[in-house]
Amino acid sequence: MKGCLLIPLFLLGILVSAESAPEGVRTRDLGITQGTPNPGERIAERLKLDAPKKSQMVKIYEQMVLDLSKLRIQMERKQLDLKELLLSGNLEMDKIRKNCDERGKIMADMQYLAFIADSDVKKILTPEQWIQYIQVKTAMMHGAPPKPEREGDRKGEGKPRK
Repeated sequence: MKGCLLIPLFLLGILVSAESAPEGVRTRDLGITQGTPNPGERIAERLKLDAPKKSQMVKIYEQMVLDLSKLRIQMERKQLDLKELLLSGNLEMDKIRKNCDERGKIMADMQYLAFIADSDVKKILTPEQWIQYIQVKTAMMHGAPPKPEREGDRKGEGKPRK
């Protein structure tokens, strides 16, 4: 379960350019820093994709980040509503429960967006590139460089990792 939650949390932290901010929302409100490369661009570079595939990956990630930023705003509003409920002194459990359910749905929607993006990325990659993509993305989520693949790893052969 923790692993499933890491994907949307990782994606929430992704920084995009100012052009992809929803209308009427300042990029600072979304936690966006100008000049930060699109994560699809970084992954495409690590995978050494050709220009057309790189462009497709960047577009997939741009859309995902935009959609996630909208959900993030919804989540922040729900969190503020919950704080207001808790600070009111009148603990209305039905309203608190409803708020928790709504925030859970938003988190599920965020996770689903990540799966949609992965599905779209898989369509443009070869099976070998897809395996590399998963390795790179996992390493980026955990803040570590991907481990080099050793001979026999895919077939279950070779020496076990320590």
